[in-house]
Amino acid sequence: MKKSISDNTITYIISRILENAESALNDSKQDSKNEFKLGRREAYYEVLDTLKSELSITDADLKNLGIDIDIEKMI
Repeated sequence: MKKSISDNTITYIISRILENAESALNDSKQDSKNEFKLGRREAYYEVLDTLKSELSITDADLKNLGIDIDIEKMI
């Protein structure tokens, strides 16, 4: 049996990922030569880009889910 995830749960997950992405971005700015921190920032970019693309395909309300952002500008 397939179980559905509510929009509230998806919104919460996205908000947590965005918080972590901002933290990774700030960490990488403070130490721009640290490959781990740069890789972590890139990983969050990939995750957010994938989420946004997949949700767009399903015609999800990106604004309502909190991912109607310019990911490239953010990261």
